[in-house]
Amino acid sequence: MTATLKPSGEQPVTLVSSQALWQQALDQLRLLVPEGTFNALFVDTRGGMGDDGSLLVNVSTAEAKAWIEARLFATVKDALGAANYTGPFSFQLPHPAGSMIEHLSPSGSGQLPTPGPVHLNPGDVALTFLNFNLYARGWLRTPSYYELFWQPTLNYLPYAYWRLMQALYWSNPSANFTRRVRLDIQDSAAHLGVSRDLVRGKPARGLGGSLKVLSDHQLAEVERHATGRATVYTGRFRRHLPLLAPAQVDRLTQSQQEQHLDWLLAAGYDPAVWESLGERYSTFLLPDDAPPAAEAPPPELEHYVNPDWESEGLSRLGFLRTPVYYDLFLQPLIGSVAYAVWRACKCLNWSDARQTYTQDTVTSVYALAATLNCNRQKITGVGRRRNGVTYWQEGAFDKLRNERLALIREEGDGSQVAYRLLVVNEPPLLCPSQADKFPAKLKQAHANWLNKARLELEEWQQLSLDSLLALVE
Repeated sequence: MTATLKPSGEQPVTLVSSQALWQQALDQLRLLVPEGTFNALFVDTRGGMGDDGSLLVNVSTAEAKAWIEARLFATVKDALGAANYTGPFSFQLPHPAGSMIEHLSPSGSGQLPTPGPVHLNPGDVALTFLNFNLYARGWLRTPSYYELFWQPTLNYLPYAYWRLMQALYWSNPSANFTRRVRLDIQDSAAHLGVSRDLVRGKPARGLGGSLKVLSDHQLAEVERHATGRATVYTGRFRRHLPLLAPAQVDRLTQSQQEQHLDWLLAAGYDPAVWESLGERYSTFLLPDDAPPAAEAPPPELEHYVNPDWESEGLSRLGFLRTPVYYDLFLQPLIGSVAYAVWRACKCLNWSDARQTYTQDTVTSVYALAATLNCNRQKITGVGRRRNGVTYWQEGAFDKLRNERLALIREEGDGSQVAYRLLVVNEPPLLCPSQADKFPAKLKQAHANWLNKARLELEEWQQLSLDSLLALVE
């Protein structure tokens, strides 16, 4: 079946068959969503054409249809756009036999082909890897609410550890928790670029680390098991975070509290209802086995649904598209503080994702430090003196500059200095010289990721640049 569509304001365009069009979109979706999500939701889908000329997509189950429409509609729209289709589309359950919807792929086999490895000409190696996001396998969609409000509540390091657990231990999208696993503290510390004690703490001395902070906020269920002279940790982590309760927001800075109220209003929540819930609960993350309340439950907050225009950009209501690759490999390259600064600046200085950099704005270091819940000198760096020798202790800004991830200009002097800051929207693949800075285990993990993303390791090793961002400067 072929169709002729007439997009608004354009001449009629003859398209390929609806299933061939949907197959092109599926090839893109394989790159935009985690493999498990793709296999669960999209493998059995088929494309067809409606009576009005719109694209109809057959989905196997009502649950899959509801999940795609609620969480992945914008991603599907992006995939169809990459296949040069910008018309209307919708999802439906399978029609009875004999319907007009096409059920077979163009080859007639009924099977969806799996894309093979990407073959590159030697001269095209650098530019192709610069656009590696086309071949990336998994993406996390992280609401900016988490960056702006949960991060300062937890502190930047526990928040970064929570994000890392989402990347490493992905589970069914409808699950409340990641799968329970034995936690590799050493590996996680390497990804975060910190010591093990900052992750596990020192329980014998009463010092807590990221695990304790997450447990205290009911974001993690962690168990310690003594095995001889060693201690083994197992745990699982909350997949999604709710709104902060009023008691939690009260611990934020005054500026952040005002931002939070603005966010509630912009998202369509009633602040009075939110306040009334806070009279009963100090956190909205109640245990799954909590006994029912003695009296009638309070009115529930409706789940916020992303409007269709969200992908075009709102800083508070918008979503950051953060590849799992960044959490696993960019973070250990530049350190957890610099990585948190990069994420926060993407959120606060949002611009069209097609642009190389975020907006050129004066960024408040005090606001950044409050968002990360850390000392401002960890961001700006600071001059030190030891044994009569003056030296500079690098901060996050220095590390972002060194890896070409930010353009930072200082305006003013002394205590009146202001920072004009742009950060790279979507950093490219790391070069071999950058990956060589990793410990052996992390190097092997990066090589495994390249293989999973269907990128040729030998061709990647031809890259001699210190960063692919050198090509766009």
